[in-house]
Amino acid sequence: MESDFKRVAIIGLGLMGGSFGKALRQVYEGLAINTYDISGAVLADMVACQTAAEAVCEADLVVLATPLGVYEEVLKSIGAHLKSGALVMDLGSVKGGLEALCSRCLPQDKHIQWIGGHPMCGSEKSGATHANGDLFRGSSFFLIGAIGVKAEALELENLLKCIGARPIWVTEILHDQTVALTSHLPHLNAAVLMHCTAEKPDASAYIAGGFKDATRVAAGNVQVWKDILLLNKASVLEAIEGYKRQLNTVVQLLETEDSEGLEAYLDLARTLRRKIPCSK
Repeated sequence: MESDFKRVAIIGLGLMGGSFGKALRQVYEGLAINTYDISGAVLADMVACQTAAEAVCEADLVVLATPLGVYEEVLKSIGAHLKSGALVMDLGSVKGGLEALCSRCLPQDKHIQWIGGHPMCGSEKSGATHANGDLFRGSSFFLIGAIGVKAEALELENLLKCIGARPIWVTEILHDQTVALTSHLPHLNAAVLMHCTAEKPDASAYIAGGFKDATRVAAGNVQVWKDILLLNKASVLEAIEGYKRQLNTVVQLLETEDSEGLEAYLDLARTLRRKIPCSK
């Protein structure tokens, strides 16, 4: 299969960047893929470059897959080396302020286009060694910021569909509020549960499958998650307030021994959970 993009550059070969590269290679055998990772990580059948600037030269699509905290540094380092009219997409979990950051850091005379991307998939594992070309199959893939990007947006949508993802266009505000509730709050919840076990050391001997499922993401990359939570602070705090309200409801049901109310609360939770599409 042929891609509308002739050369793609991937900056950052962690789980997401590495998986994106592998997914592209599975579908587009002849596509030129340049990669750069500060660790020196490489992937088979791709060109490992010595610098980010080298990787982006002549690339039609540049995929930024680094931690959020180094975006500004990376954007400034590649700006002068980008091909005129290139499309830059990131894979980060927070979108607020990113379009403004790109406008500030990238050269205006090259007409660089930016589209924010966020695939709703992942793992608690990190690094190129855990990259999986099938990671995006069946997953929603948020896209943000297509103002003035028409043909390029359609080309990108087509590429994402070809690797099995489902592109969904949203605003940056809706994105950040949504992922605060569905991704960032669950990660914090997993961290809190692990801290609860630290208060009762003997509890670790009795941990079963449900607890392991609920806390799996707590094993994720700490640096990455620190950046995510701080950069999306407002939306995360709003999600936490909603969580507190639900916990207070449960506390009241237990304190009043409201059996019927507790059963109804759990039953509604079960019904809502069963409505979530299970595509993976």
